[in-house]
Amino acid sequence: MKDGGTKSKRESLSDDLAERMMTIAGVSVSMGHDYFYRFNNTLTREQFSQFKLEGVRMIQKALKINKRKAISVFNYFWKNYGLRLKG
Repeated sequence: MKDGGTKSKRESLSDDLAERMMTIAGVSVSMGHDYFYRFNNTLTREQFSQFKLEGVRMIQKALKINKRKAISVFNYFWKNYGLRLKG
């Protein structure tokens, strides 16, 4: 959590997850702020599984919740902000 306390944990976590997702996709984070980033960029299945594993761990550590709840939070993030999958 890089913000120093001005943002809530969840806002900071969603920024960190989005940044990590764009890094795995090979897209610069500044390009990711484009409104249509979800339609112009994709992840492969392998990249998605890597992102899900890392994302769930990040959520567990940041929010101090169990794995099942962390997966639920990840799924919410993915449905609202996730990229499309190739193939």
